[in-house]
Amino acid sequence: MFTALTRRLSPKLILFGSLTTFLAAAPAPAPGENREMTRTAAVHAAPAVRPSTAPPPGLQLRTAEPATAAPAPPPVRPAEPHAPIFTVRSILALDHPLAPGEYAWSDEGVPEGRLTVVADLTAERLYVYRGGIEIGRSAIVSGWGDKPTPLGIFPILEKDRDHVSNIYGAPMPFMLRLTWDGISIHGSVVSADYATHGCIGIPDEFASELFARARKGDYVLVTRGWKANGTGRA
Repeated sequence: MFTALTRRLSPKLILFGSLTTFLAAAPAPAPGENREMTRTAAVHAAPAVRPSTAPPPGLQLRTAEPATAAPAPPPVRPAEPHAPIFTVRSILALDHPLAPGEYAWSDEGVPEGRLTVVADLTAERLYVYRGGIEIGRSAIVSGWGDKPTPLGIFPILEKDRDHVSNIYGAPMPFMLRLTWDGISIHGSVVSADYATHGCIGIPDEFASELFARARKGDYVLVTRGWKANGTGRA
């Protein structure tokens, strides 16, 4: 996966070694191996959304047509890296798969430190790790059609709690900017009926938790088919 990803990235994103070592996902433990790999977390639901032919500002209706392949991300100058190699040590155990608008957050007892965020556009999930320990997971909305979310590895460039899009006039609360041309993670209505214009939308409540802990320079991997610690992720 990372070999293909490396070909798509700008050379400016390749810093201090190959991107193939950016994330070293630990394999699932062998049967009978005594190693704690899961942490229990409750699933929370964002306010219910009634599907509408008029989507909220900043979103578009998602159709049945296949999404356009994501282009290579624009050149981004990374911030100083914070040891951008980690092994997934523990994942959250949820009592049911996440539905659109649902999320889980559990960082009690997890040592403070920098975050690494992984957005899987195929699974429509966002995973938050601290020191290789998963502390958050959320359903997402992402780009669609001719406005796909770009794949790549991005440092968080800017934080803005009360950002408003200068293109769509839409509120983008708890914004974490990934590129200077408008791609970010931010609070949003999350519904299977909607898509963004390229950003990664997460429930406002989850966005608030992430915003409070994320720092400028933390890395975000946007990919497809994230399978750290094997399959069976909710």
